[in-house]
Amino acid sequence: MIFVDPNGKYLDDFTVRRNGTIEWTVTRDDHDRFYVENKKGALELAGVFCKNADGLIQLPSQFTFFSDDPRSSFGFSSKDAQESFVSGVGLAALMGALSETNTWDMTITSASLEDGSSPITSRTHFGGVNFDMRYLKTNYSGDRGELQDVGIDVLRQNTLNEAMHKFGWKQLMSEVFAPDGLYGPYFLSRTTHDVKGKHCNHQHQGNFQPHLIVNW
Repeated sequence: MIFVDPNGKYLDDFTVRRNGTIEWTVTRDDHDRFYVENKKGALELAGVFCKNADGLIQLPSQFTFFSDDPRSSFGFSSKDAQESFVSGVGLAALMGALSETNTWDMTITSASLEDGSSPITSRTHFGGVNFDMRYLKTNYSGDRGELQDVGIDVLRQNTLNEAMHKFGWKQLMSEVFAPDGLYGPYFLSRTTHDVKGKHCNHQHQGNFQPHLIVNW
């Protein structure tokens, strides 16, 4: 669900609650503002962004938010500028999941193109709400890694997946694997197996169904 004003007059404020709710308020100014409720229950301004003509926000190559409550700080990086466009609601939900899990090192490898269409490498990254991410690693580097690698942080990935599901992504696509030192088969939390075997080095977030409250 995306509302776009063709005259460019209406932009939005997003308030991300810890219970998974996103409050979307249409405003009359030239920026989108994102407020995140920290673990102390206080609302903080986490970021201010501009939309493009198609109502999408281009993710920065690197973003970090330092909360007044360190347990609620978060960050992410985006690797492909051409495939780094998301909707306001998608970015709000992402901030909510990262803040809840205190994740600093998420790396997004592909979202939507600037017009909201899906990149040629995917058929499902349309509308700025679905995207791919690298698996979290124990060294917090955000570097590329395979599921079978020693450095994949299964515990943190599972925790983040629960938060991603809470904030709206109901389909997390991965692979069945055997974690380092353990016997398989094993599924990361909330994930389904990609029978085509294309998600050994990244996880897909899809079927976005956030809990929205829209105020006009």
